[in-house]
Amino acid sequence: MRKQWVGKIAIVLGMVLFVLQYYFQTFEYNYILIGLGVILCLLGGFLVSGDSPKKETKM
Repeated sequence: MRKQWVGKIAIVLGMVLFVLQYYFQTFEYNYILIGLGVILCLLGGFLVSGDSPKKETKM
């Protein structure tokens, strides 16, 4: 259960980083924000999806 919450929070943070990157397009370290956003979204998706199939198989 905790992994899912962490995953959802990571996805939200990744989305926030994408939005920040959009507003700060002139920002020098733009690619760092994009990279962090991608990593957080992927990690969050992995945590959310990695937790749910186990519960379904027990049922």
